[in-house]
Order: sequence, then structure tokens, then C-alpha cells
Amino acid sequence: KLPVIRRVEPLIATLDEPGHGDEALAHLQDSVRSFTQLGSLATMRQSEMAETEQTLLSNSIAWLFVNLLLLCFIGVALVALILRQKRNLERMAVTDGLTSLLNRAGLQAWATPDRRPVPIAVAVLDVDHFKTINDSLGHARGDDVIRLLARCIRDHIEEGSVAARLGGDEFVILFFG
Repeated sequence: KLPVIRRVEPLIATLDEPGHGDEALAHLQDSVRSFTQLGSLATMRQSEMAETEQTLLSNSIAWLFVNLLLLCFIGVALVALILRQKRNLERMAVTDGLTSLLNRAGLQAWATPDRRPVPIAVAVLDVDHFKTINDSLGHARGDDVIRLLARCIRDHIEEGSVAARLGGDEFVILFFG
């Protein structure tokens, strides 16, 4: 039984006596008032806890959302980076690093845009005595000569023609039509 009822029980037994009913009623009213206050305090505390938990939950969800959004942005950035690197690697696989012309693999993979056979003329350039340039002036000067020759080829071929460096001092130009 509740402690309040234990205090009131002896008073209930004496309700027939004058003045005792008022005392029992006062005790009951005090108990009801205390119970009501405790109930109100419990309700307020429960509301405060619910607000705190709701705020904590809202903050946690916001933090998770921000992190998920960041992960999505990072994912998109990584995909873009991977695609760019793939294009760079594909370009590097078919391009001569020294001259930026097509290399042997690029020339072999090259095809007309519509892939139809077309008449072509082929010019093969080979620098005579290039080894002498490398041996007497050094490989850096030899590379300069190769780059200069590639620039001259690029600057003087018709648009639509294809130039490639096969390796060393050998170049190929494809002329169409």
C-alpha cells in the first residue's frame, strides 16, 4: 500500500468521532496535491527528456545527412577523376610522348570517322644520320630535333591528314583523297 494511505487509515477508522473527518480529508487533499505535483513534475521531466532526445535525434540525422552528402560529392568527384584519368591513359597509349603525334599503336588503331575505305597516299620520313646528332650533340639535342621535325610536319600537312611517329627518327604521314 502507499505510505499516504497508511497515514490516513487510522484516521478513517475514527471518522465517526467529531473533527477526525476534517483531519483525514486534509491529509487526503495534501496527498492529492503532492501526487498532482509529482505527476506534473514527471510530465515536465518526460517532456524535457523527449525534447532533448528529439533534438539529439534531429542533430544526429542532420549530421548523418551532411556526411552522406559529402560522401556522394566525394564519390562523384572520384568517378569524374577516374574517367578523366581513363581518357588521359587512353590518349597516352596512342600518343608519342615526345612529339604529341600519334604513335605506332595510335596509327594502327586509327580509322576514318565513318570507317569506309578511302584512297590515301603514305609518306614515310626517316632522318638520315640521326644517330650522329645524338652521339655528337647529346640525346637532349636529338629530342629537340625530333620535336622540331614533328612541329614542322604538323604545321605543313593539310587538315584531315594524319601524322605519326613510329619510333626513333621515323615518321609516317597519311594524306587522303
